[in-house]
Amino acid sequence: MQFTFFIGGYFGSHFELVLKKGELTCFFSEKNGSDAAIKYIFSIEEDPDWQLLLQFLQTLKWKKHYDNGSLDGTQWSLKFRHKDIQLNSHGSNSYPNEFKKLLQLLNTICGKHGIPKIH
Repeated sequence: MQFTFFIGGYFGSHFELVLKKGELTCFFSEKNGSDAAIKYIFSIEEDPDWQLLLQFLQTLKWKKHYDNGSLDGTQWSLKFRHKDIQLNSHGSNSYPNEFKKLLQLLNTICGKHGIPKIH
């Protein structure tokens, strides 16, 4: 399984999640490009909220690219591969309809480990 998610702005914070060997690694920084990124690592093997996220991801039919034409703002990307499902989508200041639900699910998972909310 592959899962990576990034969201951040040029002048703002950035947040990245990467799945490796049953553990989710989270990098959080108040300023994009900052050397002061906080790193969290936790297991998702027995997490029922992770299972809810997987079920949600398997229903998505997102386009590859979302963009509103603005140069500054928030960029994001999501790569997910599991069994026969593959999702590779990214955007700049534009989001698919279900994006808020994705953030809600990620905040539920990460919040249990003291990670600041993703906006």
